[in-house]
Amino acid sequence: MKKKQILFILLFFLASSLIVAGTYDFAYKTYMAQADDDEDDEDDDDDDDDEKETVTVTKEVIIRPGRTVIEEQVKKITLPDSDRDGLVDEEDPHPDMAEIYIVSDDDRNGISDAWDEMKKKLVGGSDE
Repeated sequence: MKKKQILFILLFFLASSLIVAGTYDFAYKTYMAQADDDEDDEDDDDDDDDEKETVTVTKEVIIRPGRTVIEEQVKKITLPDSDRDGLVDEEDPHPDMAEIYIVSDDDRNGISDAWDEMKKKLVGGSDE
């Protein structure tokens, strides 16, 4: 039984290699050019010497206009923002403290004025 398996494997590899080689030969087959006899060429050359023809070839050259190339340069500039509130220190009225922590309480009730206004809009009345 073991000999049959080995024989089958060998036949399989042989058949597959022949199939691959045949496919390669079919797909990539190139035909080589064969040289003609020199005697035939000499006879043709003698006939051509008697007749002289002049062939004029005119080529039209088209010149394309130059292309415009635009080059964009980007320079990265880092501006300082000490309190990280999104405002550059030069434009920030309080560069050491973020604007979110600065509140105004003009009526001195302990609640920021922005919260008082939002509460008035939601409730619809005033606390006073």
